[in-house]
Amino acid sequence: MTDFDEQIAKLSHGLKLPVFGKYKEYIKHDAAFNENLASLMAGEAARRSNEAVQRRIKYAGFPTRKTIDTFKYRLPHITKDKVEELATCKFIADKTNLCALGPSGVGKTHLMTAIAMEAVGKGYSVRFFRVNDLLIKLNEARSEKRLDALNNALKKCSMLCLDELGYVNVNTRNAEMLFNVIASRHEIGSTYITSNYEFSKWPGFLGNRTMTAALVEKLTQNVVVLNMNGEPYRRGAT
Repeated sequence: MTDFDEQIAKLSHGLKLPVFGKYKEYIKHDAAFNENLASLMAGEAARRSNEAVQRRIKYAGFPTRKTIDTFKYRLPHITKDKVEELATCKFIADKTNLCALGPSGVGKTHLMTAIAMEAVGKGYSVRFFRVNDLLIKLNEARSEKRLDALNNALKKCSMLCLDELGYVNVNTRNAEMLFNVIASRHEIGSTYITSNYEFSKWPGFLGNRTMTAALVEKLTQNVVVLNMNGEPYRRGAT
């Protein structure tokens, strides 16, 4: 006598359809065949979608995971309507850049991460770096003669998040590599940058005034500037 449950388990494993192997959790005995089939297919689709989201989260490299619902609205220029608009991720489809400028502790990194998590959930590819960490990776890639490959990977993602620009001064070579990363994404993808400093002060930590002016010009041709000036809501907040 054929053991259909065992056969279903083996087939679902071989076909990589694990939900079908758990069909009893999805079907209703009083439902039509097509209704049960639709339920199984919907369950499998949901499983695959969740796995894809988890892969994109891992690929993004978030240091911590933050969500919109835990962001504290304590800044005069950052309203709930504005954040909800950003959370639609239309700016990514429009290849618009974001620059969040303001002092430490006001939630710049929290908001960036939360928006990026929304983007991941909507199917966009995201990469997240603290600027200093990215510079380390760029230098490692340069010494190993794979800088072009890294730059191409950074260029292709839908949204590149660069956190804490200006926390440390950079030398000429690092400034040039950072410029190349950002400039290469112009009109290709969205770049989201957080910084404690307004644009006019960027030459102070990037060094080359001419290159900095060109960098700011690239960023601001299509940009939403988030004014995040205000009182920090707790010590050590990001």
